Amino acid sequence: MFGWLVLLWLGMMISWIVFRGTKQQRLLLCSMDSDIKIAPDYSSKNKRTIPETPDQSPQELKEQKQNGNLDKARALGVSLANELLSEESVADFGVDAIAESEEIRRHRKILFAFVVVNCVERIIKSSLVSQAIQNAFFDEVKRHSQDIYELITDDAAYSLYYLCVRTSTTPAQCIGQTFAKLVEHPQETFCEFGKALYMRFEDCIQQKIQQTCFA
Repeated sequence: MFGWLVLLWLGMMISWIVFRGTKQQRLLLCSMDSDIKIAPDYSSKNKRTIPETPDQSPQELKEQKQNGNLDKARALGVSLANELLSEESVADFGVDAIAESEEIRRHRKILFAFVVVNCVERIIKSSLVSQAIQNAFFDEVKRHSQDIYELITDDAAYSLYYLCVRTSTTPAQCIGQTFAKLVEHPQETFCEFGKALYMRFEDCIQQKIQQTCFA
C-alpha cells in the first residue's frame, strides 16, 4: 500500500513541475540523478506554507512558557531574520567571490531561509518551540520587507533542497549542485559556491541555536 502511495505522490509532483513549475525547475528535474526521488511539495501553488502553532497539551504550553523557551524561540527567530535582512551579515557570505546576478542574490536568500527551517526542524525537539522560531523568523522578515518575504515563501526550491538533505549521502555537494542549476550556472565554480554558502549558513545557524541555550 505504501509503495502505491509513493508512486502516486511521485507522479503528482512530476506532473506539477512539468505543467506548472518554472523553467529552472523543469530543467533541474530533467538533469537530476535517477536515484533521487522527488520530495513532497511543501507549497500550495508554489507557495510555501508557514507553520502554524501545532496542537499541544496545555501542560506543554505552560512548561515552555515558564521555562522561557517560547520567549527564547521568538528572539532567535528575529535574530535569524536580521541575519537575512542586514547588510554584511552571514547571509552575504562570499558576496564578492563571484559576479552575482540578481537571480543569484535571490537564490542566496532562498537558500538561507531553507537552512533556517531545516536546522530548526532537525535540532529543536519540541515542535512548539520549533514552529515558534520559524513563525518569528518569517514574521520579522515580512515586517521589514514584503518583497523578501514573498521571495523566500514563494519558491519550490525548498523541495529540491529537501531532496538533498533527505536522500543524498553528500547533502552539501548536492545542495551546491542544485543551487548552481537553479541559477542556471551549472559550472563547477557555482556548484562549489553553492556548497560553500550552504555550509557557512548551516554553521552560523547551528551556532545561534546552541547559543540560545533552550531549557
